[in-house]
Amino acid sequence: MLYQLSYIRRWDVSTQFGRGGKARLCGYPHSICAGEPNRGELPGTRMPVTPLHFGPGLLFHAASRRCSMLAFMAANVFIDFESAAHLMAHTYPIHTFFHTFLGATLMIFPAAVAAWVAGRLGLRMKLLPAALPWSAAFIGAGVGAWSHVVFDSIMHADVQPFAPWSTASPLHACVSLEVLFYGCLLTGLAGAILLARRRDRQ
Repeated sequence: MLYQLSYIRRWDVSTQFGRGGKARLCGYPHSICAGEPNRGELPGTRMPVTPLHFGPGLLFHAASRRCSMLAFMAANVFIDFESAAHLMAHTYPIHTFFHTFLGATLMIFPAAVAAWVAGRLGLRMKLLPAALPWSAAFIGAGVGAWSHVVFDSIMHADVQPFAPWSTASPLHACVSLEVLFYGCLLTGLAGAILLARRRDRQ
């Protein structure tokens, strides 16, 4: 998530019950929130910073120029606006409709349009060498949206990727958080290396 919260450790946030049963933000792995006793940690509320999702996207972009990194990032950020709203309202679950494959699919079009518009502006301002093709925008947004659901399904217990048809979450905890965290970092590093080598050849 794109938040500047105090007490963030290990790139995650823990939400706990405070007075009146409302969820409050605390720094994981602390079990005390603002001096209050721990009344039970909500399941599935530890979340990585949104840019960690960009690591695999960078590798996809490096492997295929038809996958727009800009659209990939837009899809991830748009989807996590939902989580931001729940966190600010102190409501649970944190990951709801737009963290399903159905909801994420609906985010593909606005993310692709936003990336395409940003690409046109970048071209006019001479920040980009060429305009962003519609196909690359939609592919990047699609890969970004669906991969976001996959990664968050692995990490968060409150994600129901197949809702409203099923409440099952078969991907949850299929790998450890350490594997997921370092996998995102390493794929991003691999993507950056591939892009650098491609530019050197040009």
